Amino acid sequence: MKQAAAITRIVPFGQQLLAEVLAPGDLALDLTAGNGYDLLFLWQAMQGQGRILAFDVQPLALDRSQERLREAGASVIRLCQNEGIGPDEGVYLSLGCHSRLASLVGEAPKVVIANFGFLPGGETSLITRTASSIEALNQALELLALGGRIALTLYPGHEGGDDEAFSVDALFAALPSDRWRVVRFCVANVPHAPFVLVAERVEFGRGKKG
Repeated sequence: MKQAAAITRIVPFGQQLLAEVLAPGDLALDLTAGNGYDLLFLWQAMQGQGRILAFDVQPLALDRSQERLREAGASVIRLCQNEGIGPDEGVYLSLGCHSRLASLVGEAPKVVIANFGFLPGGETSLITRTASSIEALNQALELLALGGRIALTLYPGHEGGDDEAFSVDALFAALPSDRWRVVRFCVANVPHAPFVLVAERVEFGRGKKG
C-alpha cells in the first residue's frame, strides 16, 4: 500500500504551483535561501537550465545552499555586495537583505519563492522581519512576469511571526482581482499553523506591458 504524505505538509503545495509555470531557461528568485531545499527544487524544475537569484542574511545559509546545489551538479555563483545577477546559467547567491532585489534584477522573473521565519538548524533569534519582507514582496510583485507566480510560506506562532504573517496575508488579499489570482493553503483546525500563499499575475496594470 502506498504511503501518502501528510496533508499538513503544506510547503509542497506552493512548490507544485510554481513547477506548473516554470520552464528551462526561466529566471527565478528565492527571497530566503535557507538550507537550499527550495533552491534545489527550482533548479530541478528548470532541468538545470536557467538562472536563480537567492538572498539570505546569514553566510551559514548560503554555505549550506551552495553545498546542496553543487552536490546536485548546479553551477553556483557567490555574488559580491551589490553585484547583480549575470547572464550565465546557474544559481546566484547574494548575502544581504532581500529588500535589495529590485536593484540587482533588471528583468522579470517567472517565479518567486520565500520561506519566512528563521533558518532551521540556525540561530532562532535571526528571523525575517515584517518591514523588509513587505518591501521585498512589493518589488517582486512589480517585477513578476505575466503568467508568473509567487509562493510564500508564513509561520505565525513565533516571536515576530504573527505580525509578518498577518501583514503579508493582508498584502496579498488586497491585490486587484482583475490582475491577480491569489490562493491560500492552511491547516484549518490548528491555530497558528504555517500557511502558504500563492499569487499569479494574470494581467498588468494600466501603462505596463509584459
